[in-house]
Amino acid sequence: MRGSEDDYRRCFMRAMTERGVVETEFEVGSAGEVVELQVVRSTIGRTDVTECLSTKLRERRFDSQGSRAKGRWTFVFRLTDPIDKKVYQRRLDEESERDDDEGIAIDPSSRGRLPIERIEETVQAGYPLFARCYRDAISRSGRAGGILRLHLVIGEQGRLVDVGDGGTVLPDPYAVDCIAESFYAMRFPEPEGGTVQANYRLEFY
Repeated sequence: MRGSEDDYRRCFMRAMTERGVVETEFEVGSAGEVVELQVVRSTIGRTDVTECLSTKLRERRFDSQGSRAKGRWTFVFRLTDPIDKKVYQRRLDEESERDDDEGIAIDPSSRGRLPIERIEETVQAGYPLFARCYRDAISRSGRAGGILRLHLVIGEQGRLVDVGDGGTVLPDPYAVDCIAESFYAMRFPEPEGGTVQANYRLEFY
Protein backbone atom coordinates (compact mmCIF):
# COMPACT_ATOMS: atom_id res chain seq x y z
CA MET A 1 0.00 0.00 0.00
CA ARG A 2 2.97 2.28 0.52
CA GLY A 3 3.70 4.73 -2.27
CA SER A 4 0.01 5.47 -2.94
CA GLU A 5 -0.77 7.38 0.26
CA ASP A 6 -1.53 10.66 -1.50
CA ASP A 7 -4.15 9.03 -3.73
CA TYR A 8 -6.00 7.57 -0.76
CA ARG A 9 -5.56 10.76 1.29
CA ARG A 10 -7.46 12.72 -1.35
CA CYS A 11 -10.55 10.65 -0.59
CA PHE A 12 -10.57 12.05 2.95
CA MET A 13 -10.39 15.62 1.64
CA ARG A 14 -14.13 15.30 1.04
CA ALA A 15 -14.68 15.20 4.81
CA MET A 16 -12.08 17.49 6.36
CA THR A 17 -14.14 18.03 9.51
CA GLU A 18 -14.31 14.32 10.33
CA ARG A 19 -11.79 11.94 11.81
CA GLY A 20 -11.66 8.19 12.14
CA VAL A 21 -10.78 4.93 10.43
CA VAL A 22 -11.93 2.87 7.47
CA GLU A 23 -11.10 -0.82 7.70
CA THR A 24 -11.12 -2.89 4.52
CA GLU A 25 -10.71 -6.55 3.64
CA PHE A 26 -10.06 -7.79 0.13
CA GLU A 27 -8.85 -10.68 -1.98
CA VAL A 28 -6.11 -10.39 -4.55
CA GLY A 29 -6.29 -12.57 -7.66
CA SER A 30 -3.45 -14.57 -9.15
CA ALA A 31 -2.50 -11.67 -11.45
CA GLY A 32 -2.41 -9.14 -8.61
CA GLU A 33 -5.87 -7.68 -9.23
CA VAL A 34 -8.36 -6.96 -6.43
CA VAL A 35 -11.25 -9.37 -7.04
CA GLU A 36 -13.28 -8.94 -3.85
CA LEU A 37 -13.47 -6.00 -1.47
CA GLN A 38 -15.57 -4.99 1.50
CA VAL A 39 -15.51 -2.20 4.05
CA VAL A 40 -15.84 -4.03 7.38
CA ARG A 41 -15.76 -0.94 9.60
CA SER A 42 -15.90 2.81 9.16
CA THR A 43 -16.15 5.61 11.69
CA ILE A 44 -16.29 8.21 8.92
CA GLY A 45 -19.85 9.38 8.36
CA ARG A 46 -19.46 10.26 4.69
CA THR A 47 -20.19 7.29 2.42
CA ASP A 48 -18.49 9.03 -0.51
CA VAL A 49 -15.20 8.72 1.36
CA THR A 50 -15.51 4.94 1.72
CA GLU A 51 -16.69 4.66 -1.90
CA CYS A 52 -13.65 6.65 -3.05
CA LEU A 53 -11.27 4.44 -1.06
CA SER A 54 -12.96 1.30 -2.38
CA THR A 55 -12.66 2.52 -5.97
CA LYS A 56 -8.97 3.28 -5.61
CA LEU A 57 -8.33 -0.08 -3.97
CA ARG A 58 -10.07 -1.88 -6.82
CA GLU A 59 -7.79 -0.04 -9.23
CA ARG A 60 -4.71 -1.15 -7.31
CA ARG A 61 -2.45 -3.81 -8.79
CA PHE A 62 -0.35 -5.90 -6.44
CA ASP A 63 2.56 -8.15 -7.30
CA SER A 64 1.46 -11.41 -8.86
CA GLN A 65 1.50 -14.29 -6.38
CA GLY A 66 0.28 -17.03 -8.70
CA SER A 67 -2.71 -17.75 -6.47
CA ARG A 68 -5.38 -15.87 -4.54
CA ALA A 69 -4.39 -14.09 -1.34
CA LYS A 70 -6.28 -12.20 1.32
CA GLY A 71 -5.40 -8.69 2.40
CA ARG A 72 -6.62 -6.04 4.78
CA TRP A 73 -5.83 -2.41 5.37
CA THR A 74 -7.11 0.18 7.82
CA PHE A 75 -7.00 3.79 6.69
CA VAL A 76 -6.57 6.42 9.42
CA PHE A 77 -7.53 10.08 9.11
CA ARG A 78 -6.81 12.91 11.56
CA LEU A 79 -5.70 10.90 14.56
CA THR A 80 -4.03 14.15 15.64
CA ASP A 81 -4.41 17.78 14.60
CA PRO A 82 -1.71 20.10 13.21
CA ILE A 83 0.41 21.77 15.90
CA ASP A 84 1.34 25.45 15.80
CA LYS A 85 5.11 25.92 15.61
CA LYS A 86 5.36 27.67 18.98
CA VAL A 87 3.10 25.15 20.68
CA TYR A 88 5.05 22.31 19.07
CA GLN A 89 8.36 23.57 20.46
CA ARG A 90 6.91 24.16 23.92
CA ARG A 91 5.39 20.68 24.08
CA LEU A 92 8.60 19.14 22.76
CA ASP A 93 10.58 20.89 25.50
CA GLU A 94 8.11 19.59 28.10
CA GLU A 95 8.46 16.06 26.72
CA SER A 96 12.24 16.21 26.96
CA GLU A 97 11.94 16.81 30.70
CA ARG A 98 9.88 13.68 31.28
CA ASP A 99 11.77 10.64 32.53
CA ASP A 100 9.65 7.84 31.08
CA ASP A 101 11.47 5.49 28.74
CA GLU A 102 10.79 4.73 25.12
CA GLY A 103 8.94 1.56 24.30
CA ILE A 104 5.88 -0.34 25.46
CA ALA A 105 4.08 -0.17 28.79
CA ILE A 106 1.08 -2.41 29.54
CA ASP A 107 -1.92 -0.60 30.99
CA PRO A 108 -2.73 -2.10 34.41
CA SER A 109 -6.43 -2.13 33.50
CA SER A 110 -5.86 -4.71 30.73
CA ARG A 111 -7.95 -7.87 31.05
CA GLY A 112 -5.53 -9.91 28.99
CA ARG A 113 -1.86 -10.77 29.32
CA LEU A 114 0.88 -10.51 26.72
CA PRO A 115 4.64 -10.33 27.45
CA ILE A 116 6.06 -6.91 26.63
CA GLU A 117 8.98 -8.44 24.74
CA ARG A 118 6.56 -10.17 22.35
CA ILE A 119 4.86 -6.85 21.62
CA GLU A 120 8.22 -5.14 21.15
CA GLU A 121 9.35 -7.79 18.65
CA THR A 122 6.27 -7.15 16.52
CA VAL A 123 6.61 -3.36 16.70
CA GLN A 124 10.32 -3.42 15.86
CA ALA A 125 9.51 -5.28 12.64
CA GLY A 126 7.48 -2.22 11.64
CA TYR A 127 10.32 0.28 12.08
CA PRO A 128 11.05 0.49 8.32
CA LEU A 129 7.41 1.56 7.79
CA PHE A 130 7.69 4.16 10.55
CA ALA A 131 10.89 5.49 8.98
CA ARG A 132 9.22 5.96 5.62
CA CYS A 133 6.31 7.82 7.23
CA TYR A 134 8.78 10.06 9.05
CA ARG A 135 10.94 10.77 5.97
CA ASP A 136 7.86 11.77 4.02
CA ALA A 137 6.84 14.06 6.89
CA ILE A 138 10.21 15.83 6.85
CA SER A 139 9.95 16.37 3.09
CA ARG A 140 6.52 17.96 3.56
CA SER A 141 7.14 20.13 6.60
CA GLY A 142 10.88 20.62 6.57
CA ARG A 143 10.95 19.96 10.31
CA ALA A 144 12.45 17.01 12.14
CA GLY A 145 12.12 15.73 15.67
CA GLY A 146 9.19 14.75 17.79
CA ILE A 147 7.58 12.25 20.13
CA LEU A 148 5.10 9.60 19.10
CA ARG A 149 2.69 8.44 21.82
CA LEU A 150 -0.01 5.95 20.94
CA HIS A 151 -2.50 3.92 22.93
CA LEU A 152 -2.90 0.42 21.49
CA VAL A 153 -5.70 -2.07 22.07
CA ILE A 154 -4.68 -5.59 21.02
CA GLY A 155 -7.63 -7.91 20.47
CA GLU A 156 -7.89 -11.57 21.44
CA GLN A 157 -6.83 -12.69 17.94
CA GLY A 158 -3.70 -10.55 17.98
CA ARG A 159 -5.02 -7.78 15.75
CA LEU A 160 -5.25 -4.18 16.83
CA VAL A 161 -8.84 -3.17 17.42
CA ASP A 162 -8.04 0.45 18.22
CA VAL A 163 -5.19 2.96 18.03
CA GLY A 164 -5.55 6.24 19.89
CA ASP A 165 -3.34 9.27 20.36
CA GLY A 166 -1.60 9.39 23.73
CA GLY A 167 -0.09 12.88 23.49
CA THR A 168 1.95 12.78 20.27
CA VAL A 169 4.13 15.79 19.44
CA LEU A 170 4.99 15.60 15.74
CA PRO A 171 4.85 18.53 13.30
CA ASP A 172 3.07 16.57 10.55
CA PRO A 173 -0.29 14.95 11.45
CA TYR A 174 -0.23 12.85 8.28
CA ALA A 175 2.88 11.11 9.62
CA VAL A 176 0.90 10.08 12.70
CA ASP A 177 -1.90 8.69 10.51
CA CYS A 178 0.68 6.84 8.41
CA ILE A 179 2.33 5.25 11.45
CA ALA A 180 -1.05 4.34 12.94
CA GLU A 181 -1.93 2.54 9.70
CA SER A 182 1.32 0.59 10.03
CA PHE A 183 0.28 -0.52 13.52
CA TYR A 184 -3.09 -1.71 12.23
CA ALA A 185 -1.25 -3.85 9.68
CA MET A 186 0.70 -5.69 12.38
CA ARG A 187 -0.23 -9.09 13.72
CA PHE A 188 0.63 -9.56 17.39
CA PRO A 189 0.69 -12.82 19.36
CA GLU A 190 -2.71 -13.70 20.76
CA PRO A 191 -3.11 -12.40 24.33
CA GLU A 192 -4.26 -14.68 27.13
CA GLY A 193 -7.44 -13.84 28.99
CA GLY A 194 -8.74 -11.00 26.84
CA THR A 195 -7.68 -7.75 25.18
CA VAL A 196 -4.45 -5.97 26.10
CA GLN A 197 -4.08 -2.21 26.32
CA ALA A 198 -0.60 -0.80 25.90
CA ASN A 199 1.03 2.62 25.66
CA TYR A 200 3.79 3.09 23.10
CA ARG A 201 6.37 5.87 22.99
CA LEU A 202 9.02 6.55 20.35
CA GLU A 203 11.26 9.59 19.93
CA PHE A 204 12.26 10.86 16.47
CA TYR A 205 15.40 12.89 15.87
